[in-house]
Amino acid sequence: MDLVMLEKRYRHFLELWQQTDPEAEPERYQYYYQAFYAEKIKLQQIDRQRLFSITELL
Repeated sequence: MDLVMLEKRYRHFLELWQQTDPEAEPERYQYYYQAFYAEKIKLQQIDRQRLFSITELL
């Protein structure tokens, strides 16, 4: 469930970032970038944890 919400937030912020004009709204553009990047890092951490768990079982 948490993974699904992370993915939705990631896609949402990425879409907002892509739709924002960095010259017209530089602060909003930066905010959306930081938000989608933070979600991306969280997703990568979950993937690493999942991989680590699988390799431990083998």
